[in-house]
Amino acid sequence: MDSRDDGELSLRFRAGPSAAPGAFLLVEPGAQGRMSWQRRCRRGLEYMAAGPNGAYLRLQYGRAAATLGEAEAARRAIAEADEARERPHSDDLLAVGGEFGFSRATQSAFAGSTVAAIPGVVGEAVTHLTQATEEYAAGPGPEEDHSEFCRMAAHIDLATVRLRSGDLDAAAAAAALPLALPAGRRDAQLPQRLTLTRAELAAPRYQGSPEASALDERIEASLTETIAGDLRGLPSAS
Repeated sequence: MDSRDDGELSLRFRAGPSAAPGAFLLVEPGAQGRMSWQRRCRRGLEYMAAGPNGAYLRLQYGRAAATLGEAEAARRAIAEADEARERPHSDDLLAVGGEFGFSRATQSAFAGSTVAAIPGVVGEAVTHLTQATEEYAAGPGPEEDHSEFCRMAAHIDLATVRLRSGDLDAAAAAAALPLALPAGRRDAQLPQRLTLTRAELAAPRYQGSPEASALDERIEASLTETIAGDLRGLPSAS
């Protein structure tokens, strides 16, 4: 299975010599927390500068930079991640594979979510996230694995940025795959992402649109079904 998103991806660094990076929070910390995360990523790069995991660290650094308003630093991190992936490297974690891998598709998805965090930037995010969904659809490359979660997250993020660009039809198409996922296979983080997508539908441009209302209702139904499934999974009081 390909590496999962954010928090779980960063867990791989805790067991090895590059434990410095720590965990990346899906809910963004304050500015001080993001700067602290950037410092941890820089320290991690002292141990793992090249290869897929070096690319991962650069993208996490870039995502923190984007949320701090450092647009050029974020773009530079994306470019450096591409370069780092191609450099010769030795990484025992990649030999393990599974959750310790970082596929090209997931790298494209991270690049997309990074530029999406830059205020006013939509086109670049659409390009990266579209590439990610196409790479997931094509299947894993040699010595790669893909996770269902990462693929669904990329589709949801693409739907969100499509809505920001005003392309409702493309957003609905991007969201179709994760919305069709059975409740039992939905990761707990997917509803959080769908909530962001739904928030975009509240923009004035979508008010009164039957198509926007239909997509909003599909998202609401998915969220309700997921919550109900989670509640059914709780142990009953006795």
